[in-house]
Amino acid sequence: MLSEHDPITINDLTDEELQLLIGLLMVAVHADLEYSEEEAGGLIKVGDRVGRERFVAASAALRQRLPTQEAILEAIPTVERTAARVLIYQQIEEICGVDGVVERERRLLRKLADAWGLIS
Repeated sequence: MLSEHDPITINDLTDEELQLLIGLLMVAVHADLEYSEEEAGGLIKVGDRVGRERFVAASAALRQRLPTQEAILEAIPTVERTAARVLIYQQIEEICGVDGVVERERRLLRKLADAWGLIS
């Protein structure tokens, strides 16, 4: 059994945590007003890791549960597990960095770090 501080993988995320990860990835991808091949590759990598079926189901549930960027950002505090927060932050940081981090992406990373008590 995982403790609160053990590292986890994407497959260990709850459905709600995965939905928020996907939503935050979309926010990050659109933050620089471009959708690069590298960013698309990052999304595909997440889909490959969790499996197509779970990714599609989580994406559909995300659209129902958190239909706007504002709703996604408001849901940040709902992630309670430290290990999930760290994993999600790392995934967002990775996708922001694939084509250079712009100010809007930096603000998103700061928002996550501040909300979750992480060092950015």
